[in-house]
Amino acid sequence: MYKALKLTVLLLCAFSGTSQAELCETTLTLGLGNIWPPYYFEENSQPAGADIDIVQLIFAEANICLNYRKMPSSARALLELKNGNIDFLYAASFSEERAKIAIFSTPYRHETVRIFWRANGLEYLSSASLKSLFLSGLIVATNRGSFIGKKADKILKMQNNAAVISVPTIEQRMMMLTHQRVDFIIEDEIAGLYYIHREKIKDIKLHPHVIYQDDISLMFSRKVSQQTITLINTVIQQNGKKIDKIIESYVNKN
Repeated sequence: MYKALKLTVLLLCAFSGTSQAELCETTLTLGLGNIWPPYYFEENSQPAGADIDIVQLIFAEANICLNYRKMPSSARALLELKNGNIDFLYAASFSEERAKIAIFSTPYRHETVRIFWRANGLEYLSSASLKSLFLSGLIVATNRGSFIGKKADKILKMQNNAAVISVPTIEQRMMMLTHQRVDFIIEDEIAGLYYIHREKIKDIKLHPHVIYQDDISLMFSRKVSQQTITLINTVIQQNGKKIDKIIESYVNKN
């Protein structure tokens, strides 16, 4: 099946100079969706970023080996997790729907989802809620396959197809906003600010309204043993300060 999909597999062992078999009793495969700096990007054709660094830390401490499998999109990665073809995903917000097909780890970081927009001419909507923005006739670009909270998700589903455009990457969403093809986009706050700083964009700003805040976890296929997940949870709990330092190192680059 994977051969037909032409998906690339990369292998990371927690330590160098020793074979995987000598190191690990367990190997898990992480599904990589769309590039999403600063959480996930590539350096020298290898996965990098804050969430990748955190996963590598956790797996090294737990002595679990790690495979990467590239997915065509985040939505596809979720489907492959459901089907048991990959073992876990990073940066997962809990939802009742997802909990039916997966097991969530102890949270390892916090997420805030915000609105980014070009406020020129729309200042009168600075105090508007997400629902009010749609009632004003505005168009949004969102991340395909992401969860932004039950309330916001319900509001999006109530809109017609012309008002909500699903776009797979932050680069594409930001470009659509820059070229005025949409009026606002919904993004993780750190990822959006990181992109704006990197590209030196001056006319895209944060809207005051906060869409969603939640803890973020690893999300495991139900084929992964509870013993393995319990071990990973223990490692997360024991390494909170190290994880915070990793996140801070990327935020401080912004």
